[in-house]
Amino acid sequence: AAAKPSSMLKLVLLIVKSFVGSAVLFLPNGFVQGGWLASAFTMTLMAALNVFATLRLIECREKVGGMYGDIGKHAVGAWGRKAVDVAIVLSQMGFCCSYLVFIQQNLHDLLIDFGGCAYRDVPAAALIMAQLPIYIPLTWVRRIRKFAVTNLVADACILG
Repeated sequence: AAAKPSSMLKLVLLIVKSFVGSAVLFLPNGFVQGGWLASAFTMTLMAALNVFATLRLIECREKVGGMYGDIGKHAVGAWGRKAVDVAIVLSQMGFCCSYLVFIQQNLHDLLIDFGGCAYRDVPAAALIMAQLPIYIPLTWVRRIRKFAVTNLVADACILG
């Protein structure tokens, strides 16, 4: 069955947001640290590998069906499913941690800009912990559909 145009648009926006979201946060500093030439080469190489791997995943999905873990199991057996599931969990944890650190850095800068030197020594861990009362209740939402409006706002902020 063909995907509905609206669901295809949602999928494209989700993919753009997931790839662009963290890149927008850290790429400028990465270029500074790596140098323009090496960074441009590495980013081009990574983009090509990403496109190649995505196309291969699509081919596997069309042949095998199921989720990523199912494809891993079909390819190398039961441990393939476990390896894929662990990799997905670690990847998601990495994204979450990078966003926590990014927001912590912005909060720290905001406190210094508006509060002066009094907030210069606020520990990073305290600013990360201060975010948790907002994030923990969000993990209790059982249906991702409930975030449709906030995801749309996030997409607009990232793309606009």
